[in-house]
Amino acid sequence: MPAHVWTASAKDADAAAALLIEFRDWWGYDKPADEVMRGAVETLVRDPATDYLLGAPEPGAPPCGVCQLRYRLSVWTVATTAGSRTSTSATTRAGAESAAPSSRPAWSARERAAAAASSST
Repeated sequence: MPAHVWTASAKDADAAAALLIEFRDWWGYDKPADEVMRGAVETLVRDPATDYLLGAPEPGAPPCGVCQLRYRLSVWTVATTAGSRTSTSATTRAGAESAAPSSRPAWSARERAAAAASSST
């Protein structure tokens, strides 16, 4: 069965933050502090220039992967592009690839190709 990937809403902020904190811990870091990370996710999940993708092995299962996408103006395309900032699971790679064309419908074919290429590395 294919993985289930969805764009997080404000109600998913705690789950996204918990996965990011787990990722930070896995790297052996203790900063930023948990409450700082939770606050940042709560702010960014409401930011129209940010999406969090959550991934689970199947619909209804708790998320086991997260990917933070930030949209910003790119000098190379002179358009808004997505950059994947954090990924804690292989599940999220498929999500990033599938979300690139759908999460920002105004993207050009070149922007979608660039986003797909950057998420597959």
